[in-house]
Amino acid sequence: MRRTDCGKVLAYHTIDHYRLPRPAGIDTPPDQFESQLSWLSLNYTIVPLSHIVGAVKDGRRIPSNHLAITFDDGYLDNFENALPLLTRMKIPATVFCVAEYIGGDWPASHWDGVSKPMLNAEHLSAMAAQGIEIASHGWHHEKMADVPREELIDRLVHSREFLSHASGS
Repeated sequence: MRRTDCGKVLAYHTIDHYRLPRPAGIDTPPDQFESQLSWLSLNYTIVPLSHIVGAVKDGRRIPSNHLAITFDDGYLDNFENALPLLTRMKIPATVFCVAEYIGGDWPASHWDGVSKPMLNAEHLSAMAAQGIEIASHGWHHEKMADVPREELIDRLVHSREFLSHASGS
C-alpha cells in the first residue's frame, strides 16, 4: 500500500554552475533553482522539514501537497546562491551539514576530484537567523550502516552539538 499522507522532501546539493561533468542531481544552476522554487511555491505548500518530521513522529496526517526543501552536505553555494532566493521568496529549508567540513573544503576525493568550499560557522549563524534549519549529516561523510552503533551515536551527538554551537541554534 502506498502512503500518501506523509508529505514530500526534495533534496538539493549545490546551487551553482560547475563546468566538469558530475553525477546527475548534484548541481542545480541558480537560475534553474529560482524557476523550480517559483513552480514549487505555486504547486505545493512548502514547510520546514521539522514540521513533517514532527507530524510523522506524532502520527499526524500531512497533506500530500506539503513539501520540505533540504540541502545535503553544507556547500558554501547554499549560502551564496540559495539563501538569497529562499529569503526573498520566504521559503523555509533545512541544510544537512557534514560537521568535519565546516569552515573547510569538500575533499577532492569525493564525486569528481574537485575541492569545493563549505559553509563556516558565520554562514550557519546567518542562515539560522533567516529561519533556515541547520541539521547534522553526521561528523564524517560516511556510510553510517558501516559504523558500530555506539560510535555512530557518539558521532551524531557530537556533530549535532557542534553544529548547534556553530549556528547558534
